Amino acid sequence: MRDFITVVNAATAISTSVIGGVSYVNLNGTKFQVEKGQVDFPATATATVAGVAGTAIVTMTGTFVAGEQVRLTLSLPNSTQRINKSYVHTVLTGGTSVTAVAAALAALVTADIAAGLPAVATATSALGVLTLTQSSTTGAVIGGTGAGYPVNVVAYADSAAGVATVTGTATTQSEGTPADLLAAGVDPADITLASYSTVLLKAKIDAAIPFIDSEGKTVKEIKFYSTPAITAALIAAL
Repeated sequence: MRDFITVVNAATAISTSVIGGVSYVNLNGTKFQVEKGQVDFPATATATVAGVAGTAIVTMTGTFVAGEQVRLTLSLPNSTQRINKSYVHTVLTGGTSVTAVAAALAALVTADIAAGLPAVATATSALGVLTLTQSSTTGAVIGGTGAGYPVNVVAYADSAAGVATVTGTATTQSEGTPADLLAAGVDPADITLASYSTVLLKAKIDAAIPFIDSEGKTVKEIKFYSTPAITAALIAAL
């Protein structure tokens, strides 16, 4: 069984306790304890990363004629429930320039966001280039090329001479910012710092529950946020 726990410690130093002859490391005062020696942890903590939003850039080239179509699809294959958003623009008489085609696609995405679409990305256009910029750096990654990017952008021109080409820049995902803690479900009242050092712990913790593994333990991943000094003390204590 797998569980995920988020712990925020902004002020209390790491301490240890001995209970029944067993040593425990106190992660947040005495509110949460992990048995010493039962955690696999990284050699260092992750420092705060501000994050940079990635882009998917769709460049229109060639010649379009009225009645042809350009399709744009955004997908989040790694989400709990796969999300696909598709947009189709039919080229209009008087709007056959690459600038007009890119602007029309940007307008479709913008209108969908205004209608309640989760803001995966914002859309702008200029001179035949449509730019999708990820709305947040705390979640999935947009942009870049090749496989492995959680948000995929595909453009296709159903045209005899018009072409839609996708390039982009990958998102640098943020870490340890207040927005990251909020995204992890942390109570806003517990977020008192402007930045946090982060440690991801994998702990085997004894638990008296009906469903346990062959070792009689449940595996938990703990994301621990604190100051650099406290995360260093935590790693040393474990």
